[in-house]
Parts: sequence; structure tokens; C-alpha cells
Amino acid sequence: MVSLSRELSRMGLVDALILGVLKFVLERVTAPVIGNGTYMSGAIKIGASMLVDRVLSGKIGNMLSTALMLDGVEDIAVNVATMIPIPGAGQAQSEPFLFPA
Repeated sequence: MVSLSRELSRMGLVDALILGVLKFVLERVTAPVIGNGTYMSGAIKIGASMLVDRVLSGKIGNMLSTALMLDGVEDIAVNVATMIPIPGAGQAQSEPFLFPA
């Protein structure tokens, strides 16, 4: 797995874009099988990330592992965030000046 403190400084824009695309694709591919946005799907994705990290080496393995880890952590974080009432943190409202009714 990518050590963020050491590797982030060497990560370029192209790597970040590839990582974002991988996360998006993996999220769509795994959603029908294990779900998305649940504690269980987050735990499965984190476990799969650890497995990918051990099985695949090199940059491709690191990218896949990191994308799965990010998606899994996001699933869990979204569930935790829904339990914490944050004032003003709801659905986005359309801007009346940009989109008049």
C-alpha cells in the first residue's frame, strides 16, 4: 500500500488521476456484488485492499490497493457521518441567483 507520508510527494498529477479513475471504476464494478456505502461493503473493500497489496506488487498493485482502500474507508466514513448531526450539512440547494424558480 502507498505510504502517504513518503509516497505522496512523488505522486504526480497523472498518478492522482489514474487513482481517481480506478476508484470510480472499482466502485461501480463492486457495487452489484458487495454493495456500496455500507459498513459491510467498506470492510470487504478494505480487506480486499490488503489482499491485493499482498498479491500484486509494483505500481499497479499499489494503485489498485489504494483505490480499494479509499473506497472502503469512504463507505465507512459516509455511514459514520450520517450519525453525526452537522448543521447546514444536508442536500445541496440550488442557488436562486443561478437557477431562478
